[in-house]
Amino acid sequence: MSPAAVRQLRIQVAGHRQVALGRSRQRLVIGVMLFGLAVAVFALRLIDLTVLHKRVEPANVNLLAGLTPERADIIDRNGASLARSFEAYAIAIRPQDVVG
Repeated sequence: MSPAAVRQLRIQVAGHRQVALGRSRQRLVIGVMLFGLAVAVFALRLIDLTVLHKRVEPANVNLLAGLTPERADIIDRNGASLARSFEAYAIAIRPQDVVG
């Protein structure tokens, strides 16, 4: 191969590299733009739900009341109750706070 042919081959290879590099940069920019668009849509939806559709909740509503299920009794294989759930009150005294 003559030096002129080698030089021409290097120019063609460099041209293919430039085209491939440009194509990959273009794909990268498109991917970043799509990701940014997805983040923007997500952020706008959060703003829509929190700011624009503000619901007024009554102050005395217990938010956890609907989330905690009622506990079932624990029974043995014969159906005898081993443990039950019931409401109870507890009183405690802190000895360091007792006066006298």
